[in-house]
Amino acid sequence: SAVLAVSAETTAVPKVRDRLKAVQERRAPPDVLLAFDRLDSLMAVDNAVGSVTVGIDTATVLQFQGRDRPKPLRYGPIIQAGTIEGMLVKVGGIDSTVPVHIETEQKAKGEEKDNIVICSTNRAMARRLAPHLYHGTLRLSGEGRWFREEAGNWALDRFTIASFEPLDDTPLADLMDQMSRAEGNGWDGFDDPLNELNKIRHGDEVN
Repeated sequence: SAVLAVSAETTAVPKVRDRLKAVQERRAPPDVLLAFDRLDSLMAVDNAVGSVTVGIDTATVLQFQGRDRPKPLRYGPIIQAGTIEGMLVKVGGIDSTVPVHIETEQKAKGEEKDNIVICSTNRAMARRLAPHLYHGTLRLSGEGRWFREEAGNWALDRFTIASFEPLDDTPLADLMDQMSRAEGNGWDGFDDPLNELNKIRHGDEVN
């Protein structure tokens, strides 16, 4: 609903026009494109569109699609067998299909964050899972319902648990110490068995 009028020095008009064209063609610097995308998103939220025109002929050099931009594409659902790993933080319900909450660790935008995956199972499996509440990491096998988001990542909508197994959370250093103390295993001759294992995996350049 607002019309902003901006003037520029005559000598600067070609540079301004080229910069606006670069934004329209997605050739502008990342910070400029980010500012454009934010404005475009705000217009979409407000159910509006916008444009930038230059000169007395009011030729459009930059268009904000706003509400008219293509809607995000979402594919699915895809039903596929798979596994998830995490800690059991909730189990229980009154129906024959029992809700189960699993806390998994995922990386999002470069940061570690906790993520709760809501699963389901039958009552018999729920009884087997219950003793593992808040205790260690589980690997759960079953069938997942997945959607492919616009950005290309796959999002888990729900997961039905068919079986599970507890995972050993013992630190690698402790496991190597246990191996080095077992008779006849060959590791007891090394002062630093963990370092030797790294050399086997990565080469002698590892310190």
